Amino acid sequence: PELLAVLAEAGVVDSGGAGLVYIAEGMQAALLNAELKARGTIGKASSNTIDISSFTEDSPFEFGYCTELLLRLRTEKTGPVEDFDEGPLFAALDKMGESMAAFRDGSVIKVHIHTMKPEEVLSLLHRYGEFLTLKIENMCLQHSEAKGAAGYEPKKPRKKFGIVAVAAGDGIKKTFLELGADEIVDGGQSMNPSAESFLEAFRRVNAERLLVFPNNSNVIMAAKQAAALEGSGRVRVIESRSVGDCYAALSMLDLSSGDPDEIERGALEIMASVKTGAVSRASRTTERDGVSIREGEFIGFSDGKVLTASETAGEALFGLAKALGAGDYGIMLLVSGCEAELSESREAAEKLQKEFPLVEVIPLDGGQPVFDYLIILE
Repeated sequence: PELLAVLAEAGVVDSGGAGLVYIAEGMQAALLNAELKARGTIGKASSNTIDISSFTEDSPFEFGYCTELLLRLRTEKTGPVEDFDEGPLFAALDKMGESMAAFRDGSVIKVHIHTMKPEEVLSLLHRYGEFLTLKIENMCLQHSEAKGAAGYEPKKPRKKFGIVAVAAGDGIKKTFLELGADEIVDGGQSMNPSAESFLEAFRRVNAERLLVFPNNSNVIMAAKQAAALEGSGRVRVIESRSVGDCYAALSMLDLSSGDPDEIERGALEIMASVKTGAVSRASRTTERDGVSIREGEFIGFSDGKVLTASETAGEALFGLAKALGAGDYGIMLLVSGCEAELSESREAAEKLQKEFPLVEVIPLDGGQPVFDYLIILE
């Protein structure tokens, strides 16, 4: 388990990796005419007796089900089997869980998948044929047995609270992780993550409760849907609507009370004191919120309202800072997007610092798409 961090956290070995090592060793032995010796088993030999006591009425359901099956394609369901294209089926299965492996041999399809909802996997496959073999195992029990057989406990203790945040851009992701986020879900403006993306992140966090920051109005619904699908009641979606909301909340988040309601109230209070603005290029000529905008210009906006429009990103940024009353705040985080030139970003930070001398301007290479600049005011 110590070979990879994710294995150490789960307290298990990578059995597939071990198998690959044994195959390579066997090849080497054959080439050298060396004697092959039996390697035995990893950990405790399996038996038909399952200790169900390790999964109780109150146990968290973290790991889902290991589902393996053989399916015989049926002409009455698929038409001529030789014409059946398994590609779309495999793509659909890949979205239903983790560690998905599937292949076809003639009219037989073999599937292995780790999923929270095996019934959905079976329902999909049943449309195309009949099951020859089927095995579904609760991986929470497997996890407990593996730890008992190896005499091994996870290195990382189960946390009281874990944090999942939505972000786009390497710099922003790194910053959130440094501030305490456990998992990042890719997404943001025009890139809404799916509920399944959230569920996968939830499974990777070893925590009794999860706090989720969607960081965009359009993502809140997917986050809440995922929380409902997760089903354990341990997920709390905190309705952050911008990167700035999340940055401020993570910077000052107080988990000491242990009360999710109190923690959420505190996070919302923090977010209410923050202003976030963005600069992006206009895609068409229009007039909005009393501002005339030409296609290709840069617009500065906050809370969905356009505040300024200029020919350059720097001018729009400067106008946005003024419109947001940047001088009334103590800190301005200037987050540069993936399209912003480094020299221009430095120049913009220097100009803002000169204009607002009492505000600490902190530049950050966020690397985010869509927005050339983000301003976070605290």
